[in-house]
Amino acid sequence: MDWTPELLTHRIVMISKSKSHQNWFPVWQYLNQPLFHSEIKLVLNPTQFLKHYRVEHLNRCWMRQCLPNPDPQR
Repeated sequence: MDWTPELLTHRIVMISKSKSHQNWFPVWQYLNQPLFHSEIKLVLNPTQFLKHYRVEHLNRCWMRQCLPNPDPQR
């Protein structure tokens, strides 16, 4: 099988859209990490990045739940 750029891009998109925990990876967030930021550490290891991403995602969700909702209709 020849790995053309189109096929590789399609594969990355399919992996990032997958709902299964074994295949899902936040590709866009991984590729858009700030390179030269003094307060944010660059994580090149995909496994470590995924761990960090999951913790941060959980924190964001938790903060969203804990913040008072300004709209009582919701």
